[in-house]
Order: sequence, then C-alpha cells, then structure tokens
Amino acid sequence: MDTIHTHSHHEMDQDYHNHIYPVLSRLYKHDLHLLGLWHRHPGSLDTFSHDDNMTNRAFSKAIGNGTLSFLVNFDPDFRLTCYYMDNEGSGEYFKLPVSIGDKHFKGTDLLALTDDQTLWERRAQLREEIGRHHKEEAS
Repeated sequence: MDTIHTHSHHEMDQDYHNHIYPVLSRLYKHDLHLLGLWHRHPGSLDTFSHDDNMTNRAFSKAIGNGTLSFLVNFDPDFRLTCYYMDNEGSGEYFKLPVSIGDKHFKGTDLLALTDDQTLWERRAQLREEIGRHHKEEAS
C-alpha cells in the first residue's frame, strides 16, 4: 500500500480505495457512492490545511458532482462540521447542517444488504476484482 502516515500528515492509497469501494458496494442492495472524506486535525483546528484543500479539489473533480468534507473535533467538545465543495474548481466551501443518528435511515433501505441470490450471482465479479487487486499489489 502507498499510504503515508506521519504525526501530522496522512495520505490514503487511492488505488486501494478505488478497489475496495466497488467490492464493498457489491454487498449492498444499492450501489454505494463515495460522497466525501472526513478527518480530524490536532487540537481544535476547524479549518482545512493547504493539503486538505488540494485533496478536496481533486476528489470534487473525480467524483464529478462535488464532494463533502467533514472535520471531526473532540476538544473541548465533540464537533462534526460538514462542508461541500462544488466540482467547478472554484475552491469555495459551503457549510452544511449535519444530522446524526440511525433515526434518519429508519424506514428506508439505503443500507440494506443484498440478498443471498444476488450475492451468489456477483461472486465471479467479486473474485475478479479481489484477485486483480492482489495481483497489482504483488507487482
């Protein structure tokens, strides 16, 4: 994997994430879609760093319809702040309200797992996707 982990910096392995999202998506009744990223800064920093801005711009364009970016903080109290960046490349953030809790999913099938028959039908595709990633890792 090509992740970078230091005391003050993290970069995820895009190849791995591009592999794992479709694989996990096959387990659910409805396709999963990457909406954005969340992370935490040391202390109580509630703004994005230069690296965050570059990452958010790249994901916004890659996703194709903008991205959500969440900042999670615990000090002095828990805070979850959500921003949206459009895919026009403006670099402008729009702060959004956040609602948390399972009650927002009750009565929907947004997180319903696929049925056994569909999963069985997807087995060849899952094997191929998982095998492709392992071959790429080995080379």
